Parts: sequence; structure tokens; C-alpha cells
Amino acid sequence: APTIFALRSNPELRGLIEGQFENEGDLQKAIDIVTEHGIEEARKLAKREGDIALASLRQLPDSDAKRSLVGMVGYVLERIY
Repeated sequence: APTIFALRSNPELRGLIEGQFENEGDLQKAIDIVTEHGIEEARKLAKREGDIALASLRQLPDSDAKRSLVGMVGYVLERIY
């Protein structure tokens, strides 16, 4: 997702990818673009999707499985932030 978001906001990235990073520094430039333009949007998307998952889980009766799934959502979101 970060690369897709970065492609939407920075058309230069497409050229770097299509050129297969042939010039020295192209790969680092692409990484910098994705970091600057894609990472935060991907984090926001993950948070929104995690919130949707948690809202769905709230509908279920309490159980070990439910607690595991809630914990998994939390774990994934902690790893990306």
C-alpha cells in the first residue's frame, strides 16, 4: 500500500520503477519518495481497517477466540506505529 499511495502523489516514482532503478541512486530516491509520500497514508489505512475489525468484534460474545482476534489487531497496529 505505501508504494501505491506514493505513486498517486509523486509521478516520478513510476519512472524510477519502470526504469528498474537503473541509475545509481534511483533505488534510494524511490525509497525516499515512498517514505515521504506513502508510509503515513498506509498507516492511516491500517488504523481505519483495524477500527472496523474491532467494531465488528464488539458484536461477538466474549470468548478466548474474540480476545485473541482483538489482541491480534492491537499487535499489528502497534508494529506499524
